[in-house]
Amino acid sequence: MNGFVPGTETRPTGPPFPYRNQPYKTLYSIYLVGKLMVLLPFWAILYISKSWRQSPNWSWSRSVGMRLVRMMDSVIYQIGPFAFPDHTAVSPTKAAKGVWIEATPELVKGQVAEWAKVANVKAVKIPGYWYRSPSSSFNLTSDSNPIDSPPISPDEKVVLYFHPGGYAIDTAHPSGFGINTVPSFLNISKNVGRVLALEYRLSSTDPYPVSNPFPAALFDAIAGYSYLVNGLGFKPEKVIIMGCSAGGHLGVSLIRYILDNPGVLPLPSALVALHPWVDLSRSFEGQYDSSAYTNHATDHADSMFYGATEYAVKAFVGPHDAKTNVYISPASRYLEGKVSFKGFPRTFMNAGGKERLRDPTRLLRDRFIKDLGEENVSYVEPAEVSHTYTAVTFMEPERSETLKQIDEWIGR
Repeated sequence: MNGFVPGTETRPTGPPFPYRNQPYKTLYSIYLVGKLMVLLPFWAILYISKSWRQSPNWSWSRSVGMRLVRMMDSVIYQIGPFAFPDHTAVSPTKAAKGVWIEATPELVKGQVAEWAKVANVKAVKIPGYWYRSPSSSFNLTSDSNPIDSPPISPDEKVVLYFHPGGYAIDTAHPSGFGINTVPSFLNISKNVGRVLALEYRLSSTDPYPVSNPFPAALFDAIAGYSYLVNGLGFKPEKVIIMGCSAGGHLGVSLIRYILDNPGVLPLPSALVALHPWVDLSRSFEGQYDSSAYTNHATDHADSMFYGATEYAVKAFVGPHDAKTNVYISPASRYLEGKVSFKGFPRTFMNAGGKERLRDPTRLLRDRFIKDLGEENVSYVEPAEVSHTYTAVTFMEPERSETLKQIDEWIGR
């Protein structure tokens, strides 16, 4: 994009989570309920007219739904990340089977190992959650490992899934916001019977304890992939790496690590990067006709306006440099001509035409095509949807259409 001026990015002011402590959290929650009771009827009436909707092509329900999700984003910035099941325990659930995945410090090599020392990151045991399609016969509720029923077949395809949440919130557990992509995908899939969703470590920073910066989540992704191919015996040519938003970023990082360290792990068959969050240097925010600005009204993902992303970037990046690290910002314009994707497996990528992260995703797509060829890169961009639309139920029919396209692409 022409006119980019490094260093002109805007940044929010003020500390994050001003109401994180009691009694302010309770008082803010009461205020929020009252605010919602006033605004919800107002929005309901306002969006009867198409001319007042965020996009004239949006339905009434999509317009109201976007307002509600955006309010939730602002709440996170006021009171802090919500409490979810995390990497410290396997939480019981009837919708998915939780398993422990052992740490694999012996698989961490090279530059990533050096970065880990700088950030004081170590390998730990983490949970994962198995999800199954309605037609699959393996048991989610028994104490036995779900791969025992039915046993792995030589031709079985399996997905390793990384959830969204900016590396700061959300979970692989069924209680999470972004995980509903997985059961929705399995409900329509003709090619995948089960998905392992990884409960990778989340990052935090001031005013919370500093914990799990990069490459903590990458350590966990390495362990999760090794669990499938080395522990359970899935063929790497049958494993699909899939991730959404920060999870899409993690999928790209995992593939890069495998390529950078030959012989440590085999290359999986494919990568599905859904709405990938791939420019943590935020290089597009110095360009005022970029999607970071033009799609502000039609997206819920915080880019710069509420400050939640500022916190997430600081927590995840830690002591590293987001502008120069190809693992952290593979779509940064600071890295033009300095990043390669040669050797990556065939890749499916998507973005929403109305999302703020659209332009970095387009740049990533172009870099993939340059290095892999158009025949190995599939890209989908529905015009009237926002960030993580494959996880947002009111983004139909585009949501279901994209999930079907992914399944057909996997089956090729």
